[in-house]
Amino acid sequence: MVRRERLVQLRTPKGGSPIADSHIERLGRLRVWVGGGSMYLCIPLFVALRGGVVAIDRIVAPLYGIKVTPVGNYIVLDRHAIAGLSWFDKLNCDYCSYANGMNMLLHARMDQLANAEPPPSRWRRVLAGAVSATTFAALWPWQSTFLHLLYGVLISRPLGLHRLSRAEADERMERADYAADRPTVLRRLLRGQERFALQLEGALEQIESAWCPLKHLKQTPEMKYPDHHRKFFEPHQIEAMRCTLRTAGTVSNKKPRV
Repeated sequence: MVRRERLVQLRTPKGGSPIADSHIERLGRLRVWVGGGSMYLCIPLFVALRGGVVAIDRIVAPLYGIKVTPVGNYIVLDRHAIAGLSWFDKLNCDYCSYANGMNMLLHARMDQLANAEPPPSRWRRVLAGAVSATTFAALWPWQSTFLHLLYGVLISRPLGLHRLSRAEADERMERADYAADRPTVLRRLLRGQERFALQLEGALEQIESAWCPLKHLKQTPEMKYPDHHRKFFEPHQIEAMRCTLRTAGTVSNKKPRV
């Protein structure tokens, strides 16, 4: 195994893109261009998610008396400073950082709403419910497009990535009794968003584990990172990462279907 890794390192050309070139060698240019390029069609989704989180933070959270955690604890853009990456890899890594941060924010806000005490006054409950319903309804078209077309077809299929099904996400929520004590309408709204957050989490784990499996330069107790980052390489281990991507394609336990 050690000999094989050394041979892979010797065959690796200087310069270029350590990450993208590794996938091109495994899958071919067409599959990488289609799957990798389609990731950038998801930008409107994350813009919409940011708007949804702002609405929750500015309107819904105060009505519930929820203290929100700073956005900067979740969205950390520092991997562009890692030496040895091409400009394209750096762009992808910061994109992954932003996407993961936004999904963790959505997770956190849904968990806070699912566990918060209801507002004491009726008008607060009605207003919070109306704003939540409007926000979630506005997010739904973007979320549905991502799950069924962008990741569901254009990204996961060319790159051989795995998907978390609706049934699997629902099973996780059932086991956790997610929002079980909330009123029926609110429970359905919260579970709908949490279902999407779980499916997006599974998609991002697959993408980031293959397209930027490098730990952040900034590591402090208040920063929030996804659990799958524990498997990532240290910032200085570019060659080790390159060897892994050229052979296994990912650091995830769920290997790509080539």
